[in-house]
Amino acid sequence: MPTDSVDYNSIATKLLEKTKAGKIEWKERGQGFGEALYEQPVEVGFVADLGEGFSFEVSSVTSRGDTSYSLSMSDDQGHRIFTLALADDPDTMINRPLLYETLTDLYDIARRKALKVDEKIGRVSAILERI
Repeated sequence: MPTDSVDYNSIATKLLEKTKAGKIEWKERGQGFGEALYEQPVEVGFVADLGEGFSFEVSSVTSRGDTSYSLSMSDDQGHRIFTLALADDPDTMINRPLLYETLTDLYDIARRKALKVDEKIGRVSAILERI
């Protein structure tokens, strides 16, 4: 559990801002685990290498219909510096609603950038116009 002495929201917010500005490149981490079944957890993650020996991973885990989001920071030796994991539960919504919103936004934008969602939607739209 993270200590309150570090402002994780500030780090997550800066990552979100730089991602929106196109200054951070996200890549798909690889295949998740589990199957798209109600009982099996399914994890999807995206990784950004900041250079200078630091990287971040943002991921979501869906299990039994509930989704949690996490943000992890690692150094160039593979040491996990911190991991935040938040779920859409009453405790999070009362105590950390802004951090939860930041993590969900960061995950969504990282996913869109890594998978080139906007580009692909544009291409499909053009195909549909030609049909």
